[in-house]
Amino acid sequence: MAEQRRVVARIEALAAQIHEARTLRHQAAEEAEALVPRSRAVFFAVLAKRFDTQPLGDLISMSSGEGLTSSQMDDSAPYPVYGGGGLNGRYTRYLFEEPTIVIGRVGARCGCVFVTEPKAWVTDNALYLKKFQMNSTRHIWFMR
Repeated sequence: MAEQRRVVARIEALAAQIHEARTLRHQAAEEAEALVPRSRAVFFAVLAKRFDTQPLGDLISMSSGEGLTSSQMDDSAPYPVYGGGGLNGRYTRYLFEEPTIVIGRVGARCGCVFVTEPKAWVTDNALYLKKFQMNSTRHIWFMR
């Protein structure tokens, strides 16, 4: 009976240590999660003091591309066609003479950013950078 009491006491002591370890692990995880937003806030506060800031919408404007169905595309045509997923095919006409920044707005690659080749078409499944204005050489941009 004495041996059983000793084993039970040892198990209870180990259970208490396990509980304490779990509690400490949970607290550490909470502190780590809180650290990331605080660090981000401090980082951006320091940047905002060192640089001029402006809303991104004041510096750029975007527009949707133009409609083009896959049946209108031709693999032997000279100009690349970009859509929501990047390069989609080729076409006989182009919308842009210069390379253009494009962001997919539909599909699995929505949000992906592409730079077109010169003389390219952008479909209405993507947005393209229409205006880019830089007022200073010391800007950082934030979405608001």
